[in-house]
Amino acid sequence: MSYRFLYLALLFSVCLCDQNILIMGNNVRGAVGDGTYASIPQPYEISSKTILGAKQYTKVACGAVSTFVYIPGQSDVYGWVTCFIYCNNKGRNDDGLLGAGSGIQVSYSPILVKQSPGVLQGKLIRQVDVYSTHALALTTDGLVYSWGNNAYGTY
Repeated sequence: MSYRFLYLALLFSVCLCDQNILIMGNNVRGAVGDGTYASIPQPYEISSKTILGAKQYTKVACGAVSTFVYIPGQSDVYGWVTCFIYCNNKGRNDDGLLGAGSGIQVSYSPILVKQSPGVLQGKLIRQVDVYSTHALALTTDGLVYSWGNNAYGTY
């Protein structure tokens, strides 16, 4: 197995290797993206076991309460909650952090960031970054889109 990238988050690490996304560490409140928050003592491969399928995701954005995966130059961005209780009850979609619209309250497995009729529809993603309660996407046409909590003018 060949590791390509390693990302560190609050309670876990994410490795991109070959065609897999491996998540290691504490699965408290859904960090590994397997749809549960039961403890998993070894690296967990989520790619083919979820909506992510067999695509080779090349980038990950890890924040305090969510994780996003994507392929630069394509339009799909997937995210899931990675922390809930230990992060002041953030990580649900209350603030729109998952970018999934108002019908989704929480997701412990990857879901597609809403694109239709959202602003990311038809946009090709260059980079995604996430912090505590908001996320940003830079598109290939040089525009920046944001979602989540904007209480402090963070975007």
